[in-house]
Amino acid sequence: MNDHTQIQDAIQVLSTGESLRVWSFIVTLFGDLARGRHDALSGAALSQLTSRVGIKPASMRVALHRLRKDGWIDSRREGRAGWYFLTEHGRTESISFSQRVYAPADTSPLAQDKAWHIIICAPNSAPPTKTAAMFRVPGQTGVFFGIGPMPDLPETLSVSGQIGPTPSWLRHALAGPELQRDYQIFETQLAEVTALLPSNIDALDRAVLRGLIVHSWRRLLLRHPDLPDGVFGSECRIGPCRSNVTALLARLGTVTPDDLARIA
Repeated sequence: MNDHTQIQDAIQVLSTGESLRVWSFIVTLFGDLARGRHDALSGAALSQLTSRVGIKPASMRVALHRLRKDGWIDSRREGRAGWYFLTEHGRTESISFSQRVYAPADTSPLAQDKAWHIIICAPNSAPPTKTAAMFRVPGQTGVFFGIGPMPDLPETLSVSGQIGPTPSWLRHALAGPELQRDYQIFETQLAEVTALLPSNIDALDRAVLRGLIVHSWRRLLLRHPDLPDGVFGSECRIGPCRSNVTALLARLGTVTPDDLARIA
């Protein structure tokens, strides 16, 4: 099996499953390749990156139009070439989630502090102002977990203490059978890609592979609160997936807009 075939097989493995939402994949590409203030990707580079995962030119143009309309990206022309870049809004959103996506270990604030609090709101009341370290207990209306200093919230019942082992009902509410299955599938895909990758991969293919890995990882992380891996229990394979994602991204290496600048 030659290098090209191995790369194509790896792309196929990472593309298997749910169909890619084109606009979301493009956001992932910018977040991984070009989230710096002065970073930009040429239209030609974007075309080659997206075509490698089966996205048609018309679909890419529609997605870019949507992202411009929604304030995520902007563009400029230099001669005959078009260049695309994140807006300040797009950069802020990408950077805010990057720590969670690229963390080599569990750096959730809840993993660093054992002081939890529970907040119970009045029935049918508006939820309290939430911080990054507060989340609603799944299936329980008006009940929130939090971490750190107890917030001063009138008309709520607040209790603080140390958290012990996560009860099974909470683990299952946070990561039900479907999410557990999807993490298991992703873990298997990462193992297959690890075995397939050749030693020599050009910048364009490395960018595509990184984009697919980060995209799947990001979509899984967005489906549950930012909690320590151990809270979800050993049946949820988030921890092994994190380790495999970190190792694969390190093996592929960083790809910059300058690496793709020759594609114009």
